[in-house]
Amino acid sequence: REIVCEVLPGVTDPEACFRELWDHFARPDSWKSFPDVDESLRMLRQAGYRLGIASNFDRRLNALCDHLPALQCLECRMISTEIGFRKP
Repeated sequence: REIVCEVLPGVTDPEACFRELWDHFARPDSWKSFPDVDESLRMLRQAGYRLGIASNFDRRLNALCDHLPALQCLECRMISTEIGFRKP
């Protein structure tokens, strides 16, 4: 909320703007991975690496990982809010 007010000072309803942005970034179709991610992760898996993600994003990351094919191969998701740590 504070960031919305700081970077969008002309917004007349910061709370509505924040909610719209929050909802937008909760939708998996609002995201895409870079073109080289699929191949890079495939190569790492073939080399025997176990793959996971550690993020200070929130629980919405689960839906994003489920939606993006490149991230469906991850064995572990460590999301700060789910393991009890707040984002900085």
